[in-house]
Amino acid sequence: MINKSIKLEKILLNFIGLFVCISMFANNIITIDNVLPRYDTNGSIVDAHDGRIIKFGNTYYWYGTAYGNTDGYGTTNVFRCYKSADLTTWTPCGDMLTNPPTGIYYRPHVVYNAKRKKYVLWYNWYKTLWNGQYGVAMSDNPEGPYSIVSQNVSVKYSAKGVGDFSLFVDEDAKGYIVYTTLADHTITVERLTDDFMGSLLTNSGVILPSAEACSMFKRNGTYYVLADKMCQFCPEGSGAQVFTSASPLGPYNYRGNINNAEKTKYPASAVIDGDRTGSNWGNAGGWNDNTIGYFPDSLEISFNGTKSISQVNVFSVQDGNATTPTELMTFAKSGNTAFDVEYWDGTSWKIIPGGSISGNNLVWRKITFNAVSTSKIRLIIRGSQSGDFSRVIELEAFANGVNVAAKANGGSVRASSEYLDASDNIIHAQQTHIAEIPTLTGTAFLWMADRWGSRPDGIKGHDFQYWSSPLVFNADGSIQKLSFVNSFSLDLSTGNTALTSPLNELVLKYSVNDKNQMVLNSTQQQSVQLQILNVSGIQLLSKKLKMDVGSSIEVDLPFPKGVYFVVLGTNGKKYATKFIL
Repeated sequence: MINKSIKLEKILLNFIGLFVCISMFANNIITIDNVLPRYDTNGSIVDAHDGRIIKFGNTYYWYGTAYGNTDGYGTTNVFRCYKSADLTTWTPCGDMLTNPPTGIYYRPHVVYNAKRKKYVLWYNWYKTLWNGQYGVAMSDNPEGPYSIVSQNVSVKYSAKGVGDFSLFVDEDAKGYIVYTTLADHTITVERLTDDFMGSLLTNSGVILPSAEACSMFKRNGTYYVLADKMCQFCPEGSGAQVFTSASPLGPYNYRGNINNAEKTKYPASAVIDGDRTGSNWGNAGGWNDNTIGYFPDSLEISFNGTKSISQVNVFSVQDGNATTPTELMTFAKSGNTAFDVEYWDGTSWKIIPGGSISGNNLVWRKITFNAVSTSKIRLIIRGSQSGDFSRVIELEAFANGVNVAAKANGGSVRASSEYLDASDNIIHAQQTHIAEIPTLTGTAFLWMADRWGSRPDGIKGHDFQYWSSPLVFNADGSIQKLSFVNSFSLDLSTGNTALTSPLNELVLKYSVNDKNQMVLNSTQQQSVQLQILNVSGIQLLSKKLKMDVGSSIEVDLPFPKGVYFVVLGTNGKKYATKFIL
């Protein structure tokens, strides 16, 4: 215990130079409330949806679509801007676009272009419903007004129709758009021209199918794209699937869904449980993929070693009540009509003899062939009767009469995706943007989302927005699950005036003892404001203390091991540094 105390005090003493030479901060602690409506300075509920918050200079700008008392698809939608110095007091700037043509408008996003020294607005609009186009406008001022430069900007997949999107500007001032197509709702990233007025058509390829409401940001050299399934103003909201890459144009890797409990009722594990009937469909009785209307989907089964297989059975969903299937049973509703069965030859995937199936209508599709030696097989589903999802009840592979794919015989399975019910969403809201907020402890990344259908007065423009407490990142760059927080505090101090006080002028010192207590010592009578924050900038503790000459005060730190920030306000100044528990 003595060694621990010495170690902690040594660590803290190493920060003393920073503690006495740290920047001076203004007292700028604010509280974000997710329960009460957000009002502007005129006393009206802020009507700004599916947009973003971004800081230009010392001012935050909130851009969004004003829906008013509509269903969201009318031609009365307008783009609104609000500005604030503290994220809580919002002053309306008025409508943003100058003389927009008649259409349905949504999702405005503004970024600054350093080359032209202009603020650039991209937006989505329908000249007629579902004829999705991107418009671009610019202004000399962040609040506008914005003059339209183009009403139909071309991107690589414009022919498919374009939908939800977001903009991202990298540290090298290069701009990117992450967007979805209307034809198949695939998420993709594309490089913008240097003036941000168009696209270079340099594209990442598909990141996620059957999705919308995308956003993009960068942290510690890693690029993040977040999106999830289609929602269209749905009250249950959508999840937030996370993809990361070392490059803005990919390739991107899936890192989990931070807004879904991921308790699927249609797991891939159901296809190797030995039940051919699917009698428990909807309750772990079969697998359903999670990409509506998008094919191919896949199931991969690994054996507990190399096996000589000569038969594969694929069981689709039956039309009516589940019974023991026969080889003559057919389906007319939701079965798999086109698929390939492949085996791994040690180097690559190959289709098994007779394993490429089209025009299928059999619930039980049996494929027999001359034996092949392999350690795993893969089912690639290219289409289904319903045209929406891939659904499989059971997948079997036989070697010498034994189903080596079965879990009971050592088989294991993984799927391209598993259907997630929106009822399992942690926060019933649809993502709109990841706001980057400078705070005392660094950049806080807030997940912004619209809680469609939440307005108590029935007015769509009054739907609540949820702003998450700062996202928590793991050491490997993945993001921890969201949780609904009614309110949280941030210290928006960023520091701009360096102090040069020598060590002997500091009249307040602190350390951490072996009881997980912060010990404060004073050489003069003074009032002290003590704050403890986590690395995401969330305030965990705040105390006002009265210190006497030579006094010592111990403050309990009931936190788990980790890195924290201590902020001490005294004599009109504010000091901050890290410490370790």
